[in-house]
Amino acid sequence: MTRTLPFEKIRLGSIEKCYAVLGVELEGKPCLYFGGEGTGSVRAFRGDEFDRCDVIWEGGGGTMSIVPLPGYDGWALASRGFYSMIECGGSTVEIIRYRGGAFSHEAVAALPFLHRFDTLKAPDGTRYLFAATLHGGKADKEDWSRPGHLYWGVLPGDLDDPFRVALDRLPGDFYINHGFCRGTWEGREAAFTASREGVFVTLPPEERGNAWQTQRLLDFPVSDIAVADVNGDGKQEIAALMPFHGNEFRIFQREGEEYRGDFSYPVENDFYHAVISGRIGKELMFVGGARKLAADLFLIRWDGDSKAYCAQQIEKGPGPSNLAILNTSSGDLLLSANRMIHEAAAYRF
Repeated sequence: MTRTLPFEKIRLGSIEKCYAVLGVELEGKPCLYFGGEGTGSVRAFRGDEFDRCDVIWEGGGGTMSIVPLPGYDGWALASRGFYSMIECGGSTVEIIRYRGGAFSHEAVAALPFLHRFDTLKAPDGTRYLFAATLHGGKADKEDWSRPGHLYWGVLPGDLDDPFRVALDRLPGDFYINHGFCRGTWEGREAAFTASREGVFVTLPPEERGNAWQTQRLLDFPVSDIAVADVNGDGKQEIAALMPFHGNEFRIFQREGEEYRGDFSYPVENDFYHAVISGRIGKELMFVGGARKLAADLFLIRWDGDSKAYCAQQIEKGPGPSNLAILNTSSGDLLLSANRMIHEAAAYRF
């Protein structure tokens, strides 16, 4: 039987509608970025007990994603301007730099209705900004008549000086284009997206100027996803939240070219929104969370003895929107943007 993992919760601070999160190392120590939707702020928590809080920006939030910039000490990219599903026509990507003991930020790309994004490194060394829009504009909250899309742009080799990224649209219409994660596919960095049309994987070109490749993996509506080989069989599983903002957390196992449902989280939740994969205590696992009913935060691990998934509830009620894991020399940190209680939190394992 898989043992329960002990942990300590660290309440970092209060952020209105805390929504996005990223953990990086800055000058050899953990730096925890948290951002809010609506008019919330983006802050960085640092120090031995994370009691130092740097405000990156206050107000004018609408931060749906914060992602790392590989090769730059503690730098990140963060979205801004997605205040609601209707008020998101002015969304931008901002670079957060840390130089000379201070943080700065500036816009590097503009993309209306931007919901999720990350960077992808192609085999030829080109690093791309890859972005997904939730929709193409809405008359009201229930209007999903205009699809979202996938976009790409080339990041410059040197990010020290001001720059702008021009974004081009890939073919395809994706309605309720909500889910996104970066991972690997066929040995290469890839973007996984989830929408009403299903789950897709997109690969950047092997050489700059060639075509991007997009393949559908699941053909039914999915809200959010994470991808990893948690059970160690050499094939990546898909953890899927479904339908859009829905009440199901399922893991799908790959068999040949198809996927079959292999596990459902047993606690009754609604508005599932958070799912990631990562290592805690050197063990690869899925982590999930929901925003209604139990609104809990939980781990999904593989028990090698029973050959089955097992769940561990970390906390009931925080209602996480997004999650991140930061592995450090002093332990592993599970970071949770606990939106429903306006809390930035870390769980130290």
